[in-house]
Amino acid sequence: MLSIPGKKAFVASLLKRTRLTSLIPKLSPALLIVLAYHRIRPEEPGFDPPFDRGVFGPTVTEFEEQVGWLCRHYRILSEAELLALIARQAEPTDPCAVITFDDAYKDNYRRARPVLERHGAPAIFFVASDIVERRRLGWWDQIAYLVKQTTLDTLLFRGETFALADRVVVIRRFLRAMKCEPAERTERFVEELASACQVELPSVEAQDAELMTWDELRESAGGVIAIGSHTHTHRVLSTLPTEVQRNELARSKYEIERHIGKEVRTVAFPTGGANAFTARTMQLAQETGYTAAFSYLGPAPYNRWRSLQRFNLRRLCPPDSFAEFAATVALPSVFAR
Repeated sequence: MLSIPGKKAFVASLLKRTRLTSLIPKLSPALLIVLAYHRIRPEEPGFDPPFDRGVFGPTVTEFEEQVGWLCRHYRILSEAELLALIARQAEPTDPCAVITFDDAYKDNYRRARPVLERHGAPAIFFVASDIVERRRLGWWDQIAYLVKQTTLDTLLFRGETFALADRVVVIRRFLRAMKCEPAERTERFVEELASACQVELPSVEAQDAELMTWDELRESAGGVIAIGSHTHTHRVLSTLPTEVQRNELARSKYEIERHIGKEVRTVAFPTGGANAFTARTMQLAQETGYTAAFSYLGPAPYNRWRSLQRFNLRRLCPPDSFAEFAATVALPSVFAR
């Protein structure tokens, strides 16, 4: 992996100018590339959302360029096509990619979906059923909102003092805690943080406006998009007891199927890193009726058809800039972060 951002951008630009990123996919048909997006960023320069900036990816213009390039150089698989290939233990001779979106944000419906439909590019939208049902944003957005909105200069939280000169650093610290600490430590994290920040949680109306509705998900499921599970409450599964994990997986599948009227066949593990799920989690996904599961990165940021792990399909988060996007997809072992 190229670790220096400037070096990475320079090499990616060089690969683009020499058109090597268009040739490399043909040399690596044994790899399955799975892309994980969350949000489509507005076009306006200097955009600074009240919620988590980290989940915003490319603009519509950038996403359109990315999808167009993928369609020219990869076979973009639908969920059904991917699962059929896995069932047959097939090894496609052409390079393949899968497009996924997490968390059911409204811009997935308004901005990403039209681009996907224009190009006939299938995708999977992974949905945390409780978030959609209760119209309440995930803990990452709420944490970012509270830290951004507080008027305090320093924050005393759980016995530690945090200087708020660089709020992005503090937000990342809290998000890391939510991903790593045991469930009993994170259960009331957001409520305690709101009290410490002296800020009320965002209004119901503000949160509702950021999320897709069941009607929009049902409509999306009738086209190029499949709807998968992102568990029920988006808690990190590895921090939960076995039966709670089982309920997270089973209830989400049931609730989504009840609302959209279609079978839910895949799940993306929340946060998805190596510490976010276990071998038992993968077994539970199979036991609760899923056909495949997705994670993030792992030992390699790609999947080899010959050694595909059906319940650990690794995804990578693509960069926004086209040159780095193409380089990352074509050479994930070098460029993926």
